[in-house]
Amino acid sequence: MGGIEVLLDRLLPALRDRGHEITLLTSAQLGDPEVTARHGIAVHRTQLIVALARRDPGLLSRERQRVKGLLVEVQPDLVHAHDPGPNLWAVVKAATPTPIVTTMHIGVQRVGAGSVASMAELLRASAWVTGVSRTAVEEVVAVEPSLAGRTSVIENGIALPPLRSSQVVPGRVLCVGRLVEQKGFDLMLRALARVVAGRSDAHLVFAGDGAQRSILEALTMELGLIDRVTFLGAVAHADVESLLSDAQIVALPSRWEGQPLVALEAAAVGRPLLSTGVDGLSRVAIDGVTGVVVPAEDVDALAAGLARLLDDRDLCNELGASGRALVADQFGFDRCVDAYDELYRQILTDAH
Repeated sequence: MGGIEVLLDRLLPALRDRGHEITLLTSAQLGDPEVTARHGIAVHRTQLIVALARRDPGLLSRERQRVKGLLVEVQPDLVHAHDPGPNLWAVVKAATPTPIVTTMHIGVQRVGAGSVASMAELLRASAWVTGVSRTAVEEVVAVEPSLAGRTSVIENGIALPPLRSSQVVPGRVLCVGRLVEQKGFDLMLRALARVVAGRSDAHLVFAGDGAQRSILEALTMELGLIDRVTFLGAVAHADVESLLSDAQIVALPSRWEGQPLVALEAAAVGRPLLSTGVDGLSRVAIDGVTGVVVPAEDVDALAAGLARLLDDRDLCNELGASGRALVADQFGFDRCVDAYDELYRQILTDAH
């Protein structure tokens, strides 16, 4: 599961416990049943993404009608979309009077110029738009000025886990996430290649899978890092906390971000962040406070930051402790749940 799925896996049961009745509409993955349940919440899956990829108008029409039928069956008081996409498109095309809340987990500018107009149309249909960062909200208003006054920032939140007694593995650097260009993991490999000399314990671990795995594996061989890098592939989210706890450093060399949960999760277990200074990370990765922050795409600066953290365990401990305190103070899970709960109730009050 990606960050949005992990967030919703925690958020939806918590909102249900606040009195909301919830049905989830999502996209079918290979091998998934058509309808299933999670935490007692009904899950309906569409093949709209498949229809678009195949350019199959018949399947697109049938799946669109399925969404319309689900809306008739459920009669929702409110629809909450986490990022605009085909399922939200089908909801909007159903032309129901149901108010829509859309949450932007990444900035509009990252969707590609050809898709901005389509996204703006979906956003325009929203009664309210939230963003996980101030930048995400500002970009929404920039592409759709009619939403000014109907936006707010609701940052992601997590429950603070107990500190584990596991021993940190010296020199272990962990990258968690999809193996895609956005995450900048190729930059991390190049940075590692510049600092391994004289450091027998420096080792980079990738937890995740994605379209760039073969490219990253080839780059690992090209850089002579075959004995210094481990690709774990996709891992269960239940295992991520122990992976984070075992690492000396958690690296986020991203080219862009919304507000990745892994940054919060790493800080929450007291691990220092080696991060790029992109929007979406800046609230959690604070240079000299919770980690070492370098410019995006700057391999030299990334390598220097890596060397600094590898050579100074005391600094790692100090930054990690500050990160945990920051999460406890500003990114509590209940705060996130409260914000969505209050927004739902306000919109439903306004609608009636």
